Amino acid sequence: REHLQNALSVLYERDNDLENLKRKIAASKTTWLVAGLVDGLSQHYEAPPIPPEFTVIATDGSHIDVDRHKSTRCYLINIGNVILNYGAHPSAVLDSLPSLYSGDEDLIIAPAGVKGREQPIEGVLLGIKRSVEECRCLAELAAELPPGSSTLALLDGSLILWGLEAYPEFVTEALLDRGF
Repeated sequence: REHLQNALSVLYERDNDLENLKRKIAASKTTWLVAGLVDGLSQHYEAPPIPPEFTVIATDGSHIDVDRHKSTRCYLINIGNVILNYGAHPSAVLDSLPSLYSGDEDLIIAPAGVKGREQPIEGVLLGIKRSVEECRCLAELAAELPPGSSTLALLDGSLILWGLEAYPEFVTEALLDRGF
């Protein structure tokens, strides 16, 4: 309890110097995004009332990577999703969408008309592809809901695909722009 009181005390002290904190955040050198300050550190707000009818949708995925020691090169991506309806007519839908990728076009991303720059889809790149598939599935679930419905969409992990910056531009285009 004493630690909590001490933390709150420091928080309220720093709230008086909001502009200095904003300058520190802007000048910081980090490898991640830092949340900005809008109203200060000590502000608190009432939660909005829960709507009488609402839906929660979520996706999460897993994958089995390419095994270089097997005679057949392939990988599996499984995307699980859930739709929970709350209110007068509650319901739940739980689904799993496994996909096996084994064709040559599934195993590499290659720039159009250029040989020798192919990127194998394995390891980090497979994880990024799975994340893209999770987002796509969540967007499809959201698009199927009635317009104007109260919905909470949940996704495990980051919306920023940090590992993608290490790959050539054609990989980003294939995954994000063309939906490889």
